[in-house]
Amino acid sequence: MKKEQGFTLIEIAIVVVIIGLLLGGVLKGQEMIANAKVHNIIDASTSLKASIAMFMDRYRSYPGDYDKASTNIPGLTPGGADDGNGNRLIGEDPTVALTDPLVATQRIKEVILAWKHLSVAGIIAGSYDGNLAHIGNAVADPDFGWNCATSTCLPNGFNGSFFLVYGNEQYGFPINGNDDNRKSELLFTGRQLPVQVLQQIDIKLDDGFPSTGLFRASDYFEKTAPQHCTRIADPGSVAPVIWNVIDQPSDCGGVHVM
Repeated sequence: MKKEQGFTLIEIAIVVVIIGLLLGGVLKGQEMIANAKVHNIIDASTSLKASIAMFMDRYRSYPGDYDKASTNIPGLTPGGADDGNGNRLIGEDPTVALTDPLVATQRIKEVILAWKHLSVAGIIAGSYDGNLAHIGNAVADPDFGWNCATSTCLPNGFNGSFFLVYGNEQYGFPINGNDDNRKSELLFTGRQLPVQVLQQIDIKLDDGFPSTGLFRASDYFEKTAPQHCTRIADPGSVAPVIWNVIDQPSDCGGVHVM
């Protein structure tokens, strides 16, 4: 008769250690990938702010809004098709755009022309077509800029797109909501960002709170459940709004106040 032998305790311990090392390596790799994505968004945002400042220094106008772009930037379509209206608002006033289709069309035009102006001027890499059909309808959807083709708007690395626009979507719901007296030029991160990524960006660049400072949550994701990317720290108090890392929503967006 043959004597059956099982694994010794030492052999089992070695297997457990190897499995632990493999799992640890996988988790560490995922953490490194997540950190790299956070830094990519931060680096891209910082670079874009510098690019906008460079464009303004060179042309004395915001990209997208520049009314003499086709005259002074070689490579743009002549005749005004690639020109903004020069009123120092990228994309017009959003409250007016909702009621006036002509202004709404100009809003769409300037939002996507911002990327075309920057790229054709050689200030950012890439090629952007300025195609009006590649972005949503500003009348039907005031938050149209969250969805834009990568051939038209600068991609953010999370299946969304950065965009520049004048507005007031930067105040974290529900403390401040939309404040018409607080409009400014905004740089949106685009959507599809996990809330943990936005929290890390906020901690590294600002104060860590989505309703204060120069980096904030977008109200767009707080208007309709289940997209809530922020929450009240303590419902029984007047504590500040914090990022909703408990529920871990994966489709969020942030706003750099310019």
